[in-house]
Amino acid sequence: MELTAVLSQNGSSLQGYLNTNKCATFKTSEILSFISFLSPCYIVGAAAKKPLLFLWNVRQDTSVYKYLIPGIATAVKGTPCGAFLFVACDNKIGCYHLPTGQLIGSVSSHYQAITCLDITHDGRMLISGGSDNIVNVWLIAKLLHKPCHTAPLYTFTDHAMSVTDLWSGVGGYKARLFTCGFDSTCNIYELYNGQLLLSVDFPAPLSNVVVNKLESCLYAVSVSTDIYKLSLVDPPETCITKDLSVFIRCKDKVSAVVLSEGDTVLLVGTANGDVLKYDAATGHLLSNTVCKSQNLITDILTVTMDKYYRNDKPEAYPYQKPLQRSQEEAVEECIVNLRHDSSVELMFHDDDRLLRLVNEAVMEEENTDELKQKVSKLSGVIHEVVKFSTEHILNS
Repeated sequence: MELTAVLSQNGSSLQGYLNTNKCATFKTSEILSFISFLSPCYIVGAAAKKPLLFLWNVRQDTSVYKYLIPGIATAVKGTPCGAFLFVACDNKIGCYHLPTGQLIGSVSSHYQAITCLDITHDGRMLISGGSDNIVNVWLIAKLLHKPCHTAPLYTFTDHAMSVTDLWSGVGGYKARLFTCGFDSTCNIYELYNGQLLLSVDFPAPLSNVVVNKLESCLYAVSVSTDIYKLSLVDPPETCITKDLSVFIRCKDKVSAVVLSEGDTVLLVGTANGDVLKYDAATGHLLSNTVCKSQNLITDILTVTMDKYYRNDKPEAYPYQKPLQRSQEEAVEECIVNLRHDSSVELMFHDDDRLLRLVNEAVMEEENTDELKQKVSKLSGVIHEVVKFSTEHILNS
């Protein structure tokens, strides 16, 4: 069985469904703009008009905590281990350690607002896309070591208009990255070397991109009522697919799309509040109303039940600490070093390339501090030499 979380535009409540049966209602006092799963068994949602984040426990059907953040969130993503949360506010990304509530730091490499965030399945890389047409790929280890001095691992500038969605495949740092935007293009990158593999031009501007786990089929969602399907087993020889036929055409505007955990069903949320179920292979309509809302569907999430109800052990992290709103509140000795934190599921010993990148970053920072000390000592020596020379000249 699968748990499906559906968020409608009024945001008065977040509905949970087991198959087609309503099983939970996650209440909130604010209108939410989007939701995201936070491991091991939490859902995090962002308020649309206030600088607030809400956290719900999937098992207990209750709101665990309400977080105050520096600004209105435009995107939120948590690491697979559930220890760290990345919150995009305007053009900055805040890095939080959730068990302590510490703001580790913030980074800013976008010139306009960030529209989407994604994290690879192994938790090693963070990807951000913005209204400035830029896609940045970050090493999370470097981000959490010293965020303010970290530059992106890769910066992609192949989009001509705002980036609207990101999707990273299964395979961690060796996976592929799929991006789409208002320029009607969908780009496919190799995360390991930053190479652009394919750029596909669709007939209409795109709002979402969804890919199955085998990465054999790509579903591109237009900003209107159409959904396109592209086979990646035999990709087009050219980058332009203006003649690509519509795979699914809905009666109302498509606002959210997600694949089921088995990649067999495509759940489509529409502007009139319906969540429709389509066969992912043929595009046939399987169910008219998985659930019904009176408002536009803004987000849909799915997860298998055994992942969150596997056992009755207590949660890994008690998320009850308030989030720090400024870097001045942060305590230096609480900064988490990922390479020595056993609670974080980031294993660098099996990848020489990533380990080398992290070591180079640490060595570069240590060398910079050492150079600063040498420059300070040399400045003192030069000052003494100038003073001695001046006194010797005046006395003679």
